Amino acid sequence: MTRISTKQLKLHNEALRRLRKDILNLNDKDFIIEHYNEGVERVISTKGIFFTPPQLASDFSLEVSGYRVIDLCAGIGMLSYFYWYHGLEPKIAPEKVEIFCIERNPDFVEIGKKLLPEATWICADITKPGLLSSIGTFDMAISNPPLGTK
Repeated sequence: MTRISTKQLKLHNEALRRLRKDILNLNDKDFIIEHYNEGVERVISTKGIFFTPPQLASDFSLEVSGYRVIDLCAGIGMLSYFYWYHGLEPKIAPEKVEIFCIERNPDFVEIGKKLLPEATWICADITKPGLLSSIGTFDMAISNPPLGTK
């Protein structure tokens, strides 16, 4: 378990409480994106799990474009979330955008489906032979920027 402060734990628990709601509003989603801490319930350093910090995801979303986007190793969908809710160019109609999020951790997929139900979520390992070719082509592929110790 990652060392977190009492304040971070309280905010994380509030994010979990909001995730139990049937319907999330944008305020709930933004709160969860900001305060859900992947290190509370699992050892992340040895698993190579690193969520993109929200501010970096927000900045990153400015560089994303296209009508068909794939998010590889999506986690809870941080990068796609910021593209969909905060980064789409005014000239791009959301109803014409397709986002595919691929993540192998089923817990993260379930959270992602609540945060970004507009995306197509696939719980799978991106290295599975034939997976990517079965989905088709994309205007852009996005993925977590290199984070970690190496």
